[in-house]
Amino acid sequence: MSLPKWAQWVTFFGSLLALLITLSNLFVIVKGPKLVVKFTKNTFIRISESYGESIFLRPIIVALNGDVTIHEVVTTLYFKDHVGNESKYNLEILEYGELVKQVNSTAPQHFFLTSSPFRFLKKNSSLPAVYLSRPAGHSDKLKNVILLCIEQVTETANHFTEPGDQSQKGTTNEARSKILNIIDERTNEILESVQFKPGEYEIELSVIFKSTNSLTSWRLRESSKTFLKFTIPENFRKEIKNSLKNTIIEIGRLRLEGKVSETVLYPEYVPKNINVS
Repeated sequence: MSLPKWAQWVTFFGSLLALLITLSNLFVIVKGPKLVVKFTKNTFIRISESYGESIFLRPIIVALNGDVTIHEVVTTLYFKDHVGNESKYNLEILEYGELVKQVNSTAPQHFFLTSSPFRFLKKNSSLPAVYLSRPAGHSDKLKNVILLCIEQVTETANHFTEPGDQSQKGTTNEARSKILNIIDERTNEILESVQFKPGEYEIELSVIFKSTNSLTSWRLRESSKTFLKFTIPENFRKEIKNSLKNTIIEIGRLRLEGKVSETVLYPEYVPKNINVS
């Protein structure tokens, strides 16, 4: 017995819908995964004895339509000064990490995992990445000047605190005065070595990725880009000098008090007029 005409139409359209869904899913699979990369505005510059001059970049990376592996991250810095002169630099990424929520902390902390960009991302997962970078070919002069300053401050403090005739070493105030003189001299030298200067900046970040799906693994590596713009005002060096000076003064104070194991965090400088795209 044949089905009623309306039942035949329902069966036909049901089969057609199932076919379209199958073709749609197959299209998504063949089309391959997509990687969305977007800078956040949470970027800052830090000057320290560890890396000299560095900038922390914090993009969000999301894998869509499939699993991917990240193979390379390329960053380029464009600079224009106040008179319109333009220049271009490659940024080298020294450490690859992510933001991790810590126990007993209200804010996520930077957790650096590796010096390799390679990373596996599952479908529909996100990575709150942190890239510690600095201008490629960056001279270690800045780092060495900071280390020298801290070394001289530490030697002066050790001389005052080591056992012996205190009358031959001078007073605490005299030790502090010597430390301040060292810091004043060295911070001027530090500023001369700072490469970031007042002007307009743009950072282009490209993430090179590849599908791990067997149906699309034949595809060549693809890239996804994001851009970060910011300005550094004229008072930048003055702010950096004051921040560094206060930091090293704190190091000197701790050394004079014999607290050699306490850690002092170097300050963060947040650029102005940050925009992302």
